[in-house]
Amino acid sequence: MLFSIFNHCRFTRYKDKYLNKIKEQLSRHSSIASTFITGGSNFPSRQMNKQNDVYSRKQNELFEWIKKAQKAIKKRLGLIKSRIISSDDPTAIEKIESKIKILSSVQERMKKANKIVRSKKLDKAQKIKELEKIEGLSKNSINNLFVPDYMGRIGFPAFELKNNSANIRRLKDRLEKLNIQRSQDTTSETINGVEIIDNVEANRLQLFFPDKPDRATIQKLKSSGFRWTPSIQAWQSYRNSIAKPRALEIIEEYVN
Repeated sequence: MLFSIFNHCRFTRYKDKYLNKIKEQLSRHSSIASTFITGGSNFPSRQMNKQNDVYSRKQNELFEWIKKAQKAIKKRLGLIKSRIISSDDPTAIEKIESKIKILSSVQERMKKANKIVRSKKLDKAQKIKELEKIEGLSKNSINNLFVPDYMGRIGFPAFELKNNSANIRRLKDRLEKLNIQRSQDTTSETINGVEIIDNVEANRLQLFFPDKPDRATIQKLKSSGFRWTPSIQAWQSYRNSIAKPRALEIIEEYVN
């Protein structure tokens, strides 16, 4: 019952936000004048180009929002499984490297296809013939490349290449940080009777108190992202730039 109510509220929020975004799109579009109305000599080209750019950006944002919102709903309903690669996964580095390789291949494929589709030297039949040589492009995908958008542009839209490129950069940055993290060694030190283990393998900062901490200390631990783990009898948090400094502050104030 509660799950049904939750989903109903989620769909309602999606509908309301979708309607607001559509209204915003229509409002942006209404500010774009047509040469059929203004006449060629009176047409404010520079101003209308800016309006078109804004409208185009807003439409791309709408498409992205729809995609993310629908994916979030499907994930919540259990229709799709999360593909997030956890840093705790022993094969995380290999998985991220594989994902980067796939996305890089997709990026090159889109760039190559756009160069062919927008070529002035080839006719459509020649373009299709060249596109068929690109691995990973289906007949349906090739046909869709020739369907112009609302601005008359063909090929893969710029926002797809931009988003894919951003994902590649994000994964490369994460891979670099993960490689640095994995190259470190697990360390242990004891302060005020509390053993602090910086556990690289588990990706956790673990605090082993000699006795149950007082209520104030427990509250500080919880508010700083530490959680009690009965299986190892320790308070632990994910390893990050703020976990260790905060743990040291709490331990310095702790009275055994």
